[in-house]
Amino acid sequence: MTADIKQIHIANNVANLQKIAQAFAVKFHKPTTFVVNGKMGAGKTTFIKKICAEFGITETNSPTFSLVNEYENKAGLRILHFDLYRIESLQEALDFGFEEYLDQVAYIFIEWPEKVMDILESFHSIDIKDEMGKRIIEF
Repeated sequence: MTADIKQIHIANNVANLQKIAQAFAVKFHKPTTFVVNGKMGAGKTTFIKKICAEFGITETNSPTFSLVNEYENKAGLRILHFDLYRIESLQEALDFGFEEYLDQVAYIFIEWPEKVMDILESFHSIDIKDEMGKRIIEF
């Protein structure tokens, strides 16, 4: 994990999320790995969709059942979006080839990363909290 200064953003509504995604794209202008933390319904997938839109990818959906969705924009920038909520163990992640994905040059977003933390070498954290209808997003 890197030790840079984190930014805290507050979204009062979904429209604010795009502005926060713009700030994200400015801060992280090169592909890297992100663990995305937050309770069920906090807005993890929604925020990742806004980041994808910021990079020119508008056709997205939740990878809850597929475990990973792969996207590429017209310039060849790749985004990998993992939802590991359903996996039971690190071995299950290894069985579907999780480690090979980590070797790719892409923005890699991992929701529910707890089971794979032992094999992540370098990553940034995105923390999302829902406080009385407002989303607090820290990255």
